Amino acid sequence: MIANMDRVIGEQLESHHAVGPELVRPVEVTPYPRLSVGALMTRGVVAVSGSAPVSDTTHLMRSRGITSVVVEPDSSGTWGIMTMRDVLKKIVLEERDLAGVTVEAIATRPLITVSPDLTLKECANLMLEQNIRRVVVAQDGEPIGIISETDIFRFVEESR
Repeated sequence: MIANMDRVIGEQLESHHAVGPELVRPVEVTPYPRLSVGALMTRGVVAVSGSAPVSDTTHLMRSRGITSVVVEPDSSGTWGIMTMRDVLKKIVLEERDLAGVTVEAIATRPLITVSPDLTLKECANLMLEQNIRRVVVAQDGEPIGIISETDIFRFVEESR
């Protein structure tokens, strides 16, 4: 029975080889002021290649309980993002088959980023103006975290 489990688990790992644990960014540990984006951001960004299959990437997202992945820079050096909303809009609504679809085909570029020192008020304003649910936090051009409207909402509720 254990040998059979190893075989099944091994097959599952092999089928999702394009996106692996080595793509997780190191956790950022710098302290930031209480009312800043850096203080609330999720520290740790999952980044995938634009050439990764969407099917493997959605599996990775579900297994990690995340709603988006950062997409590594394209040939022009521009970062991107693939969210659950991108999958809904560009796969489900367009009735596309996942076979052969890469992250690059549905990723949103350019990536909207903010500094970890940005205030929550400024971040909320940006999210509302751009009609987006999350923003990647970057420092020196590298993603170091992500903050969502859910993070800000939770902060407001917990601050009462």
